[in-house]
Amino acid sequence: MRLLSILTIVILVLSLGAREGDPGAPGEPVPSAKPQATTETHAKVTGVYTSILEFASRRALDDAIKSDPSFLMDKHKKAMATIDDQAGLKLAHDAGFNTLFMTIYPLWGRDWYDIPAGRELVRDAIKRSRDSGFKVHLGLSLFNAWFCQDPSKYKGASRTIQCDGTRPTWVCFFDDELWKTYIKNATEMAQIGKEAGGVQGLFVDPEAYGPEEYLCFCPNCITKFNAYAHEQMPTNLVKPDAWLHAHNLWDKYTKDWHDHEVLRHANDLRDAVHAIDPHLQLSSLLWDYPVAVGTGDARQQYFRMLAVGLGTTEQPAWTLPEHTYYSDAADLARIINQINTDLGALHARDKVKILPGLRILRQPAATLADRAKVIHDTDVPGYWLYELADLSPSKGIIDFEGAAVDPLPDYINALHEMNEKLSK
Repeated sequence: MRLLSILTIVILVLSLGAREGDPGAPGEPVPSAKPQATTETHAKVTGVYTSILEFASRRALDDAIKSDPSFLMDKHKKAMATIDDQAGLKLAHDAGFNTLFMTIYPLWGRDWYDIPAGRELVRDAIKRSRDSGFKVHLGLSLFNAWFCQDPSKYKGASRTIQCDGTRPTWVCFFDDELWKTYIKNATEMAQIGKEAGGVQGLFVDPEAYGPEEYLCFCPNCITKFNAYAHEQMPTNLVKPDAWLHAHNLWDKYTKDWHDHEVLRHANDLRDAVHAIDPHLQLSSLLWDYPVAVGTGDARQQYFRMLAVGLGTTEQPAWTLPEHTYYSDAADLARIINQINTDLGALHARDKVKILPGLRILRQPAATLADRAKVIHDTDVPGYWLYELADLSPSKGIIDFEGAAVDPLPDYINALHEMNEKLSK
């Protein structure tokens, strides 16, 4: 649900900075863009979802555009050429955020860490953000076309086979070689964070921007299930669900083994990242799928097990739910309470903390104060806003998402007041 909106990140227009006058020399941080730091233990995270493209310097953007061999799509180069490299810093400062949840889009699925201009694009965005006073969490989308549409990229991998035997074209989401690629990306992100002066955390986005393959019955999955459950499920079945039901193994496969496999991959990623920097905060987007809340489907369980697997009692992971986006204060409080109940049922209250996601769309600016009170009064680390581009007049309206109901400056002012209170 984020992919369409992510594409709008790169069109923050020059007019945003121009109306406010020249904020500084090109490529340099905005001098005033430093939120007031606080050492109080009760300060909350006031974060906003964004992209490296909004915070990289003009030099780093141009070097990425001109890189030979090229590693960007033409549409990305065209959009990047028009970015005002001061606008993101200024907008995040004006709204009073203290933290950036910064995805490495559009580098997903590429060996960006081996490409000098790609690596520098990430490093530069981190350093400029830090120099401007923001904390940074780097993010990676997992199940998108760049990673998943070509199974041949992964040695021995299979296309997904669904429970009725149909075969989407994408690679199995449980493939071990695919997860080695994710871990490689995550460890490179942790390493480059250290090179740039430090990041506070990494987050992953497990929403599928394509086929939703949160259950798989490919030969590799069945082989792993047989080893886990000491069963002899055949790998050449026309309709895998029929065999599982006939042998009373449906729950064993789709729940017990499913949870085990998601936890295994999450644990591996967590351990690899913490071997580089044991202090990095790990987070995962989504707890329930926003348009299927409470249905108990495979997506929901995947999201939940991923968050649990990234956390430990010593260093809990954060879950970043999205079904809180359009909530008023009462609904936000209800959802936080429900997620805590869900965590209790999973015996994971000590392994996962809730960082609710908010959005300005559909709700008046005045509602932010009430939502802020819930966040202030609740035992959550803070909140994150999706997304910075929503606060820019250059972003077009996507019909199914809705739109802001008040002028954008009203939201920016309300966010600044809200964030100032939560940061103290």
